[in-house]
Amino acid sequence: MADDGHDVRYDPSNGDSLESEILEDDRHEAADVVLDELEHRSAVVGSYYPFQIRSRGANWSIRCVSTRDRQSNESSTGQECYIFCLLTSAIRDRRIQGQGIPDLERAMARHFQEIASEAAADVIGGVSVSFGWPRKEGTAFRPALQDLNRQLRLGTVHDSVPIWSNGREKDSGIDVVAWREFDDKRPGKLVLFGQVASGNDWTKKSVKADTPRFLSWFSQQPTHHYIPAIFIPFPQHHECAGSSEAAFEDVASAQAWLREQEFGLVIDRLRIVGAAARRLTSSASQSGGNTLTSVREWIDSALNEAKSAA
Repeated sequence: MADDGHDVRYDPSNGDSLESEILEDDRHEAADVVLDELEHRSAVVGSYYPFQIRSRGANWSIRCVSTRDRQSNESSTGQECYIFCLLTSAIRDRRIQGQGIPDLERAMARHFQEIASEAAADVIGGVSVSFGWPRKEGTAFRPALQDLNRQLRLGTVHDSVPIWSNGREKDSGIDVVAWREFDDKRPGKLVLFGQVASGNDWTKKSVKADTPRFLSWFSQQPTHHYIPAIFIPFPQHHECAGSSEAAFEDVASAQAWLREQEFGLVIDRLRIVGAAARRLTSSASQSGGNTLTSVREWIDSALNEAKSAA
């Protein structure tokens, strides 16, 4: 025991004595990093954040404060979208396991695509179509493309299937199409082509590479200039390790700049929840109620699976 009452441990690698408080610095630092990240998420998401952080001195705690409002107000809807994205990330990372996970995984891809589609409409300030496979209506690729074309009212789909088609197209890499009309109704609309990626391999995908193939299905392309976007259910900086030579936020911002060059607009969890909540609770959303009901049921099932596996 040291003179000041601190516990002393022996480091065999160099023969030095190390106080336990020094040894615990790494754990304290890790806790500080976690708290900093949670506070960042809370600050960015605002009222859509479903957790409350309490801190006093070196101690802090976090608890869920989301109260499910069946009237679907904007804040509670955003909180539910956040929890959905959080559970999706946990399942993808295999932090939640159980017999019901395969069914949850199949359903969560469809639900996240619907959430992304609603968010895209808000981001663009217009309307959107969830085009990715499997489509809720079960529509084959070409009929779905023709239906999209009728709604978009831009471009011309080939009269016949191109000879280069392999006949196995599902969505040609495009999961979401969103656009905003101008009052004159003429070509030159603001158009977004988006890809939805809920897996950890999202950086291996790029809608910028898939969009030209998708547009090849049109004899007259609907647009030449468009916004490429990718929607992910986790913060895009979740793998940022920081740097000893720069502040974490500087590194994360630099990486976000680089991702935009490669993938286009990145709509991550911290961006998607507010956009989806605004759209889902607006009168402009035709399927918002059904989407919310499905998402709530999925959340309940995922939480029950996590509890049973605990």
